[in-house]
Amino acid sequence: MMITTKHLGQEVTDGRRKGVLQSVWMGRAWVRPDGGGVEWDVQPSALVAVEEAEQSA
Repeated sequence: MMITTKHLGQEVTDGRRKGVLQSVWMGRAWVRPDGGGVEWDVQPSALVAVEEAEQSA
C-alpha cells in the first residue's frame, strides 16, 4: 500500500531508516527520525507503514 497523507504522524520505514511521516507533497514524502535529527525526503512508494511491515514479517 502506498503511503499517503492519511499516514501523517505514523511511523514509516524505507527498509533501512525509520521515522515519523511529516508531509506528503508533490510526489515526495518527508520523514523525521524517531529520536530527532535531520528529516529526509523520499518517494512515497518507497515507504511502508512500520505496522504493516511488522505484520508481513
